[in-house]
Amino acid sequence: MPNPICSCLVTSPPPSTPCDSNCIYAPNLLVADQVTACVAIATDINISPVTAICSTPATYSIISSKNVTGTPTITSTKITFIPANNNYASGEITYKVSCGILSAIGKVIIVYKNNCVGISCPTNQVCNKCTGACQNLSIDLSGQVAAVIPPVNTSGFVI
Repeated sequence: MPNPICSCLVTSPPPSTPCDSNCIYAPNLLVADQVTACVAIATDINISPVTAICSTPATYSIISSKNVTGTPTITSTKITFIPANNNYASGEITYKVSCGILSAIGKVIIVYKNNCVGISCPTNQVCNKCTGACQNLSIDLSGQVAAVIPPVNTSGFVI
């Protein structure tokens, strides 16, 4: 089941004249502090600011994406994507709206929510970016042991 639909802030200006016939408005959108980059659950972004008034049916497509898992999908009302479990690098989805020979390209920037903002953990603990809870450090160095001296000394030097 997807997360609740995310709302977005339009970051590009609206068209200078009202959109009445044969026009496409595909704004740049910002989704901030609504999606964590930890849970691999499909998330929807409301793209209602997109306007496509055409004599032919509009088509919607994803051009590219980064810092999201898999390929996002798009309909006339929403973009669905799966957040990438990364180190808070922003996600980016570029989409295209077309009608006949008309087309417009917009971009959605996803600023992943950082649950550790304002959290101060005690010494020897670190904030879990998914939950915002302080957890003990767990460092496994067992795979880091290297043989300093080979079992058989064949170099000719006495150690």
